[in-house]
Amino acid sequence: MFVRRIARKALACGTALAAVLTGLVVVQAAPAAASIGPIHGCPANYLCIYPGDGWNGDHPSVKYYPYYAPGINHGEYNVYGLYGVHLVLNNTTCGPIWFNSGKNGGGYHLVIGQHDSYDPNLTPYNSITFWIDTNLCWGS
Repeated sequence: MFVRRIARKALACGTALAAVLTGLVVVQAAPAAASIGPIHGCPANYLCIYPGDGWNGDHPSVKYYPYYAPGINHGEYNVYGLYGVHLVLNNTTCGPIWFNSGKNGGGYHLVIGQHDSYDPNLTPYNSITFWIDTNLCWGS
């Protein structure tokens, strides 16, 4: 009788442990993009630029969305009129963003990692490159 009671409790504990471990595996298997949301008025998967070195009441002055195409791991935007210090938020899940001194992604770079913010002087930069790591985006 005593041995059966211990065996039942051990079985119940083992079942509970298996359920917890299964739940942890499911949580870890979820894609990173599912957990991202808007931050300081910047929509998920956007690069947002705020005037000055603050959040501007969570109202970015410029928003960029990376474009994706099969077989292409980056996309560029030429930028105009961004002079002086601005707060930059990379609210993407797919990789870093480069600010480039030249047009169309050329020249030297300032790199801002995913989910990171920085307040650089943007005067010397003329284009933005979204570098896309498909493993981060789609888990492939």
